[in-house]
Formats: sequence, C-alpha cells, structure tokens
Amino acid sequence: MSNFALFTCLEESLETVREEIPISKEKDNLIKRVFDFIKRKFRKVAIENKESEKDDDFEVKKIEINDNTTIFMAKLPYTAEKVQNRASKINEFAYNLINENNIKTCILSEELNKKVKFEWSSNLIFNGQFLYKALIINLLEEICTNNSIKISDLDITIIHGKNDEELFPILRLLSPRAKYMTIITERKGELEGEINYIYDETGLSVSLTTDLKAALKNAYVVINLDQLSDIHNLKFNSKAVIINYNNSYSVKSMSENTLINGIELNFPVKLLQKLDKDIFKNFNKNELAETILLHKTDYDKAKDVLYKQEIFFKISNEFKRDGFKITGFRGRHNLLRIDDIVLQI
Repeated sequence: MSNFALFTCLEESLETVREEIPISKEKDNLIKRVFDFIKRKFRKVAIENKESEKDDDFEVKKIEINDNTTIFMAKLPYTAEKVQNRASKINEFAYNLINENNIKTCILSEELNKKVKFEWSSNLIFNGQFLYKALIINLLEEICTNNSIKISDLDITIIHGKNDEELFPILRLLSPRAKYMTIITERKGELEGEINYIYDETGLSVSLTTDLKAALKNAYVVINLDQLSDIHNLKFNSKAVIINYNNSYSVKSMSENTLINGIELNFPVKLLQKLDKDIFKNFNKNELAETILLHKTDYDKAKDVLYKQEIFFKISNEFKRDGFKITGFRGRHNLLRIDDIVLQI
C-alpha cells in the first residue's frame, strides 16, 4: 500500500484576503466602502462561528486511485492562522489517521506550509518539478510527433550542472532512443564510467566536451541542468529548443530561442471523476499528478532515492498508461501550445 493524505484548512476570512483599496480612490463611493466593511465583518464572524461549531470536526474524504493507492483529503476545522494553537488536537487526529489507514505521506497545502510544520508532515516538496524531469521522453515525443520527426533524428546536448543524480536518469532515459548526444561538462573524468555504461547497454557513444559554444552550434534540443551565469554571451542554434530544468536561472537572458520551463497537463477523465473538485483549490494539477504517480510507484521517502533510473521509467510509463496528457508548456513569458514548438532539422 502507498496511501497518502492531503491536509487543508478553512479559508481565511475576506478581511485577510482582500487587498485594501486606498480611500483616496474611493472617496466618491462611501456607500460601497461601508457595504464592504459590513460584508467583511459578517464574513469574519461567520468563519469564527464555523470554527467554534466544528472545533473537533475533522473532515476526511477517501478517494481510491487503485487497489494500492488511496488519497485521504483531510480538512482541518481551523484557519491557517489558528492551526498552531490547535497543534495538540491536530497531532492526535493525524497520527490516528496515519496508523488506521497505513498512510505513507502527509502533505500540507501551501497555505498551511507557510504557517506550520508537523513531525508527521512530509519534508519532500511535491511541486511538479520532479515530474517535469521524469517526463523528458514524454515531452520530446509530443514535440517530435507534432513535427513529424523521431527522437532519434535529434541532436541533443545536455548542459551538465553539479548534480549527477539529475543527469544520470535523464541520460539513461534518452540513450536508447537517441543517436546523437553531447554532454557539456567540466567534469569529464568523473562521467566516463557512466558514459561507458551507456555505450555497453545501448551502443550510443555520448560525446563529452568542455566547449560550451561549439557544442551549442549544432544542437536542436538543449537540456539545461546548470545555472549558466554567462548565458547572454552564448549563441545557440537558431532552430534549437531549450528545455530548462534550472529553477534559479534567469530565463530572460536565455536568447530568443523557444524556451520550455515546465509542462501543462490534463488528468485522465476516469481519475478526474473520482477527485473532489475542491482538491484543486489547494493543489495544482502538476503537484497532484506528481504526488499520485510517485505513490503509485511506491517510491522511497529519501529524496536522494527519487533520482533513480527505475523511478523515472515508472513515472514516464505510468503517466502514459494512466491516460495523463501533456497539453502545453510554460514558456519564457506565457504558455505555449504543443503546436507552437517548431523543430526544423
């Protein structure tokens, strides 16, 4: 079993959510200001009454994904501001829920995470970035199919950062499908063992180079795992698509090439019908898809174990088999449709 629980709380009152409008801009609308003030006060009283009435009424909804994975939607009967003062009751509720339902992971909503942390809540951040990396093959398949080409037609260059655990699973996913691959790295000697393994397993001879500028000239797909502080001095192949996996990177300086910073996706209809609509008020699609798929693979909780080849393969295959669909990409400034990505080789 690989069950998990998603914890949310009561919404804050309108008084704390609504931005105050400067009086100078509403000086001619006194009635509206008075009405808004009264509405906020009534909303605040209503929420306080709701907290009082449901002081120990912890709401739990059970959503069965399959025989091995169940989601428990746990709604705390307090606003985020008051959760810390109710820690004892929450802990008792949470531990009972965990023990009675064999729950592997407890994940707090973003609103709760900002206010409090519990011993039983996950240290891993399910933000969709791991899913984005694990779906490199799915991503490229969507782009290639739309451009009537194959992944094997692409000249792929990977800009290696300092993190081998991110590089190796991506490299092993791509190597059975690619014919031309180059890794730009300052640590050629340290990567030779992995490169020899790839050659023995797939017959692909991966090139290693330190020459960033030369390697980028012919690449049609550039996978960036590094920060690249001098990116504005580099010249990419004008037709290249850049897949950026470095969150801290300033995308504004990354040339005029098509830039992908993330994916947009849709859930399979059958799964969507099972989910409570309220779930998307606190967790976006990428976060939730990553959480569901990781638990279906029965992943190890240790973060360093996530970046294993078999986990990447399982996520990629489960995504396709379950009926998830990549519908677009997060670009430099806006969302890109799959049709917007043009690969000319």
